[in-house]
Order: sequence, then structure tokens, then C-alpha cells
Amino acid sequence: MNKLFKALRGYNHFVLAILFTVFIVLPTGGVFFAWKFINKSTEDFADKKASQTFSFQQIIDKTLTDTASLNKLKDVLVAVNGQIKKITKDEKSVTIELGDTTSMSSITCQFDNRHLNELTSLNEGSQISVKGNITGFSIDTELGLGNTIEMKSCTLNK
Repeated sequence: MNKLFKALRGYNHFVLAILFTVFIVLPTGGVFFAWKFINKSTEDFADKKASQTFSFQQIIDKTLTDTASLNKLKDVLVAVNGQIKKITKDEKSVTIELGDTTSMSSITCQFDNRHLNELTSLNEGSQISVKGNITGFSIDTELGLGNTIEMKSCTLNK
């Protein structure tokens, strides 16, 4: 350590301040902001009102005829009424797929972990109203797999 201080005696204070900033302050600040970004909490939409409400068929039809308006709904809180096609549960999350047996198209809703206890009485085939943010969609025109709309931070629409 003594050798380091002796080597730095010849530099002026301005150069030392720049070195300190570049090698200590910036990396520490970068780590702090990255940690805050990764660990930020998501907004709870349970008490928020959806900006628009759609039936399953109305919003799926947008994937076929009006993708421009569907793009405008990305990251907007919307409500969707439909039939539960599939429920996927693991120890930390629940995903509900809305759709019907006559169509390959579906809406996948990743539920907010804070509201998983509200989903215990739901069964496949029952009607449900959910709200959440549309995060994306995929359109399948060639393989016949159906169109998919993805939603996250979902809660029951009460």
C-alpha cells in the first residue's frame, strides 16, 4: 500500500479525483442501480380500473384484423372476459390460459403472486374476468397453431 501512495504522490489532485470516480464511484453506482432495477416491485392492479374491457373473441379478432390497435394496448391495463382453457400452477406462480375448445387461439395470463390465493376455486371451463397488462402477441397464419396474446401482472377483475 505504501508503494501505491508513493506512486500517486506525483499526480495532481484532479487526476486522482478522475481515477477515483472512474474506478470506485461509477462501478459502485452502477451495481446499486442495477440491483434496484432488478428488485423493483411491480404495481398491484387489483384496485385499479381497466381502461378497456374485451371479450375473449373481441380481442382475438384484433390479432386477425387490427394489429395496430392491439399494439396500442401494449402495457395498458385491460380486462378480458372469457372461458378458462387451461390452468398451470407451480409453487410460485399461476398461469391461466383463456380460450375455448373450438379455437387454437388463446390469451395467457401470468397472475400476480400477491393474489394467488384468490384463484383456488377456479376450474378449467368456467368463465372468468381478468385484468392485466398486455405484453405482447404472436400471430400464426401458416402453421394453424392459433394466435396468442400474453398478459402479465394479472388479477381477477371484480
